[in-house]
Amino acid sequence: METRLYKSRCVTNTKGGYSLVEVLVAITVLLIALVGPLTIAHTGLKRAYNSREQTMSVFLAQEGIEALYKLRENNALAAFPDSLSDLNSTWGYVSALAGRCTTASPCGIQIGDEGMISSDSFYNCTTTNCIMHYTAGTDVPYRQGVTTGTETIYERELVITVDNDKAIIESTVTWGTRPDQQISLETYMYNIYYEPTP
Repeated sequence: METRLYKSRCVTNTKGGYSLVEVLVAITVLLIALVGPLTIAHTGLKRAYNSREQTMSVFLAQEGIEALYKLRENNALAAFPDSLSDLNSTWGYVSALAGRCTTASPCGIQIGDEGMISSDSFYNCTTTNCIMHYTAGTDVPYRQGVTTGTETIYERELVITVDNDKAIIESTVTWGTRPDQQISLETYMYNIYYEPTP
């Protein structure tokens, strides 16, 4: 009889699991890989919204200044065909508004549906009536002194100071409570229709 010897093979189990440390390191690497780009994206969106609000505020502040220029020009055009003496009185509207739109009591501007402006369009602001309202699909989508439309975060105030034949116009738009959430534009307007008497 023949005897055969078989060599037994001992196979070790190489299919072991991950250690807890390896799992924690993997999770940490994934979190760092995700949180970094998400933080950058969040900061970018926040700055983009702030930039959009600042740009809109500059446009609204400029519109406030342009409204006073439009009033002066409309009054000059209305007076011109009849007499030059009426043309000299166009500055009276600006002077009258300077008495109404002061630092202590700034004005809002109720621009008409089609952009119409008169001296009655300027009114004194209270705590709520200088907030801009938005109405889509109109010629003037952002308006003050109206109750229609959606209330926005923007509030515009106009201050006019007259010094002889020069008006200093300051248009301020705020859209929040922080100091950096305010835009102020200032310009000078002159009585270009004034003719001194000889």
